[in-house]
Amino acid sequence: MKDWSDDPIHEKFCVKFFLDTMILVYIIDESNKMVAIFLDLLSNNPFARIVSSSFVIYEFIGIRKREHYVRIAAENCRETNHGCINYHSLFNNIDSFDNQNAKFEQEIEKIRDSVNSEINRIKMDFNIDIEYSKFHEEQLQSARDVCLSSKIANQDSMVLISSVFPQPSKNNEVVILTNDTQFYTAFNKGKVSDILQNLNICSPKFINLDTLGKMNLAGVESLQRDDNNKINLYLFNLITKQLKNFFLGKTFTPSGENLPNNCICFKLIDGVPLKNGIYVSVLSKELDFIYTSKKPVRFWNNGAEIFDGFTSSEGNKNISYLITEVDENSIEIPIPNEVLAAIKAEGNHVFVHPDTLLP
Repeated sequence: MKDWSDDPIHEKFCVKFFLDTMILVYIIDESNKMVAIFLDLLSNNPFARIVSSSFVIYEFIGIRKREHYVRIAAENCRETNHGCINYHSLFNNIDSFDNQNAKFEQEIEKIRDSVNSEINRIKMDFNIDIEYSKFHEEQLQSARDVCLSSKIANQDSMVLISSVFPQPSKNNEVVILTNDTQFYTAFNKGKVSDILQNLNICSPKFINLDTLGKMNLAGVESLQRDDNNKINLYLFNLITKQLKNFFLGKTFTPSGENLPNNCICFKLIDGVPLKNGIYVSVLSKELDFIYTSKKPVRFWNNGAEIFDGFTSSEGNKNISYLITEVDENSIEIPIPNEVLAAIKAEGNHVFVHPDTLLP
């Protein structure tokens, strides 16, 4: 990131990747290389956030409780049988935590400590925000509506709602990473997006683990740990779709000789009305900066200031505006040429700042 880029980055310019329960299991067990690489690339990118929910952690606890109990029983079975595991004995009454090779009451403290340690690792070592979504009453009602209106299972309905409805009266766009094919299929074939729309909740995007290695990341079918450019392009496209209602157009380099050095030009997309006196953000096509105007801007077209509600149908699409820096006393100061050159580079995306009230 450029050292002059916006800091912090507005949350609307960050893509939230929500991890399903089994993805957390793969992370802890280090059992899926592709997931590890993908999440490692995301965790080092300021335009991505990796999140989960209280409900997912609740499911995780149940899975890991059983996993650690099975491991203890297996180890005890191996010791009893001189290094060999009797699988019939191992899986006898395992689901009721009543296996003859492991007395649950004697092992519960060790199991509890192991699971709590793993939850702490999820937060601290892998930088996953599990506080992003906590239980609330509106989640339960919405999950009930989804469950009773689709083929999605009750627990998956709760995972889904906890991802897009993290706080009361607040819903978010997220990308759900899952390995649950039944969940993934039920969502896509059950018109669940329509159900969510009726509940005034954003519909998520899905990444099924089966397709992770073949994602359209800059036209390649695999990921390596140094593939930051591919992740940047992927995130850049997601951000543009996520902020489609705020997107104005792409920057271009003007040919006029008399334009001020601090003039930014872009081609306005069709059907978007412009309004003067708003803040504007420019997102780098390389995803190495985002720059928000420090003062409200006024737009120009063909040498004349536009009127509020101007669209590309009123004339050509070439729009310009001036930017300036301000110091701690709100006094205008020049913008360094390096910054201006980066902002004006052809192909950057121009957005109305998300905090601006749209018509």
